[in-house]
Amino acid sequence: MYKRQILIEGTTQGTSTDAQGAFTLQAKPDDMLAVSYLGYKSQRVKVGTRTKLEVVLTEDQNLMDEVVVVGYGTQRRRNIVGAVENISGEVLENRPNAYLLRSIQGQIPGVNITMADGKPSRSASINIRANTQSIGAGGSALCLIDGVEGDLTAMNPEDVESISVLKDASSTAVYGARGAFGVVLVTTKSARKDKISVDYSGSVSIISETVRPKYETDSQTWYDNYMTAYVGYSHHLPTGINNFFPWTQSWEDEYKKRMNDPDRSYLEWELDASGKYQYYGRNTDWYDLFYKKSTTAHQHNIRISGGGKTSSFIASARYYEQDGIYREFPGCLNPVDSPEPGTFALPIEASDGSGRVAMSVMMVNSGDYAGKPEENDAQYPAYVVNPRGLDLADSDGYGTPSPEAIDWLGAVQSELGERNGDGKPVPAIAFQHIPPQEFYDCLKEVPAWTPNAVEGARTHAGHCYVLNHEICRPGSRLGEAIGCADENVGEVDALREAGGYFALFCGHDHKNAFVGHTHGIDLGYAPTCGFECYGPKSRYRGIRLFEFHESNPAGYVTRMLTWGDLVGRYSSNEVRVWFEDHCVTGAISMRNELRRPQVFAVLSGAMSLGFMAVIRSLVKKR
Repeated sequence: MYKRQILIEGTTQGTSTDAQGAFTLQAKPDDMLAVSYLGYKSQRVKVGTRTKLEVVLTEDQNLMDEVVVVGYGTQRRRNIVGAVENISGEVLENRPNAYLLRSIQGQIPGVNITMADGKPSRSASINIRANTQSIGAGGSALCLIDGVEGDLTAMNPEDVESISVLKDASSTAVYGARGAFGVVLVTTKSARKDKISVDYSGSVSIISETVRPKYETDSQTWYDNYMTAYVGYSHHLPTGINNFFPWTQSWEDEYKKRMNDPDRSYLEWELDASGKYQYYGRNTDWYDLFYKKSTTAHQHNIRISGGGKTSSFIASARYYEQDGIYREFPGCLNPVDSPEPGTFALPIEASDGSGRVAMSVMMVNSGDYAGKPEENDAQYPAYVVNPRGLDLADSDGYGTPSPEAIDWLGAVQSELGERNGDGKPVPAIAFQHIPPQEFYDCLKEVPAWTPNAVEGARTHAGHCYVLNHEICRPGSRLGEAIGCADENVGEVDALREAGGYFALFCGHDHKNAFVGHTHGIDLGYAPTCGFECYGPKSRYRGIRLFEFHESNPAGYVTRMLTWGDLVGRYSSNEVRVWFEDHCVTGAISMRNELRRPQVFAVLSGAMSLGFMAVIRSLVKKR
């Protein structure tokens, strides 16, 4: 039982009651007694001529200790033995964000929120008590909205009254094993009865980058630094800028001549008589060219509530918009009134100044939607409303272009034809992430024991394939299964029917680098180029270079510039490089690697040496 506190105002003289509330205190008639108790309203009582006082304290609904949502009800914080943190709605209102969890981030000790990416409505992982793991496996916190399990992704922060986070293992007493990783309890705002109220709030934000990489944009400065470093380390002039580009004194003389040309009217690169690249540089700040230094975001919230003695209502709506960080280029064609933020066309005009479109480069969003156009997909209306936040790729991100995107890829050719005045489709090349199923038509099925064969994936699982060299270009490489979607939405047929499309290139599969001609169109791959993602980590990583001529864009030339071609290696440890080139991520990739003769030979040799070593040790023991 907590004791009540009695203090003579203006002095340090006071006392405390016993368990029954009785107290004794020496005071003067003019003294004012201040009586206080936790969770109750304090009272001031004048002593006067009385020798016995009776003071009754009333509970203070406004000043009592914090109420926390726990389980399927509420408790006062003083009665809770577990670790609980609470966030009021006022805190969230002062942190305008597109996403509720972004407003929570950094507000609760021990709660780590990891965003999957920068999309405003992308789901996040909530980790409580650092990296909670059990035998190598962790889990995310249980999220309840008004007692019902739900996702906080699409929740309006303005609708939240309070958030309670249960951080210790005591939450399992109410929520069972599902609460072992902590519980996040969200309480939404209630309707105001006896009157109708309309609340509006809005905000405008300017979003800027926190860190911008520092790099050299002046090619002359870069070259001077390169030569100084190279000569200082090797004590001789280089024999090549890299493995692909040899260094010569004549090239350096021409390079400096062109760099000192005030007009800078020169090509960035040329090919010499042997077909080797001669790069002469250009002072282009590519980061500044493609990225904005800042962007804007604005949101508007409106809430209407009311009710009477027997019923009440509350309705809320929210609008949020954030501009992208990428610059928009004049002349770029985007679908109108379409849920396709990643599908657009970039027309390239002829060099004669006529304004004629010589060719077009198409970027296609292939990772959000998954389904057949002719089917009545129940989820598709939700995708139309929120294409940036809803991922309908029903099987681990193996999505397809939406029906609207495919229709637009045909319609934009008519628009470009009208622009040229002849109504003909222009030569066009398309790029997207996920390959369509027609990419398997660049392969041929072979027995499982065929050298260098790879096993198919998803709907093609259980079959082995090699490149069909009759339709694939020289230098093509098949390193892994083609990871296409489970459904064929007719994209390749649509491109062929639209006319003008001569190639479709994809990524997604990190080891593939082939180009095959089938269905009247080139289907090709550009493999992984960076080192912070999947795939081999050394020589096979690189970029695909395209060369177009406006007189015949369909007669393009493409080649791979791999890490091995450009630099040779990124590590001095050849054993490490070999194993990273032949990395194994599962049983299928292991079987694929064993089908490679050089890998099989190395492993067989290693096993033979190991067997011989065992035999020798046994012989010595005898």
